[in-house]
Amino acid sequence: MTKTELPNSLKNNNKSLRSLLFITWDSDSSNYLESLFFPILKGIQKEGGTICHVMQFSWAGAEEVERIGKLAEGMGLHYVHHPIHRRPSAILGALMSVYQGVYQIRQYVREHQVNILMPRSTMPAMMVNRLGSWLKRKKVKVIFDADGLPLEERVDFSGLKPNSSQYAFLKREERKIINMATRVITRSKKSVDIHLEVVGLKFADKFHVVSNGRDAAMFYYDAQTKAQVREELGLGKKEILWVYTGTLGKPYLVAEMLGLFAAFLSKGNQGKFLILTRNPSYLKSLISPALKAHLIVRTGEFRDIPRFLMAADLGLSLRSPAPSLAGLAPIKLGEYLMCGLPVMVSRDVGDTEELLEDKEFCFFYEKGKEAAFLEWFENLAPINPEVIHNFGLAHFGLQSSIAQYLKVLDFGGEG
Repeated sequence: MTKTELPNSLKNNNKSLRSLLFITWDSDSSNYLESLFFPILKGIQKEGGTICHVMQFSWAGAEEVERIGKLAEGMGLHYVHHPIHRRPSAILGALMSVYQGVYQIRQYVREHQVNILMPRSTMPAMMVNRLGSWLKRKKVKVIFDADGLPLEERVDFSGLKPNSSQYAFLKREERKIINMATRVITRSKKSVDIHLEVVGLKFADKFHVVSNGRDAAMFYYDAQTKAQVREELGLGKKEILWVYTGTLGKPYLVAEMLGLFAAFLSKGNQGKFLILTRNPSYLKSLISPALKAHLIVRTGEFRDIPRFLMAADLGLSLRSPAPSLAGLAPIKLGEYLMCGLPVMVSRDVGDTEELLEDKEFCFFYEKGKEAAFLEWFENLAPINPEVIHNFGLAHFGLQSSIAQYLKVLDFGGEG
């Protein structure tokens, strides 16, 4: 178990302070904590009145845990890690970790006088569910981060059967945490409607939509940086640079993106396709010899992403159609826009259409309309990157996210 001590400035016995414990369940390589939740929690803490703690369950190795712990310490956050068991099998190990987690959360709440729990998604919710009566007696409030529609995502992309006993069990756990929670946060208005169809309209007042904010000090547009990075990448003045950042896999339409780029090149255009990812091996079977010379693949630190995005001319954010996408708010979309990029996106992803439908710097991808996209991109009039940045900042900026979370945390006179 790894702990990060709070700085002395935040060690305060004033019982009027909120003490928030964010609980998350991750794989061995997830970067959501460092790139999304740490900055938001740091911002909440900076506003005063709240001490933020993070309890992460994952099967990451010691080196990765130490790295994340140091990042948390640098942001003044209190971080603790517990391993997820993978033996004798992944399922049995996970269940063992859940039941150990119940004890670990209870001990942590006692030790740190935590008065708000924020479990993120299904597995942390299972732990908190088993503390319901105890939390009520201790007057500890629960804010459930529903994290989109995670069970439906597992149905769409991970083979979970909607008529299986496993799905029914997990769905009961989800309903239970929604019933217990004082507040429920989601990433889209569409996902709220879907949840309410299951749990009932009587819970409508519990739901709050928050954004996945990015720091404007990191994600912005700078012409000098653009020129410098393009030179580093060996791009000619007339070469167009497409960019994709994030996980690779079938749900992200990687083959379709590569096909579109090949079609772009076949029309006599000059360009490169920059892919920023932590799992580049997925590309091996998809890249033709002819296309390989036009691809640039980078695996680096999160802090390096913005300067690469600034160098590009188009950002891609595609997803394979599925009902669960209604719950998503693609983080990469905010990154692209805040770096001043025109974007190509998929329809039916969260509230994206409502937000971008009439924007000249956005094209909605549809299978069979590839020619229409190429025509749009080739005829796209120059748009001041600052205009796109300002739009992105208004809808995806970190300060907006922090304000939304603070509103969720403002219980007023609620008991």
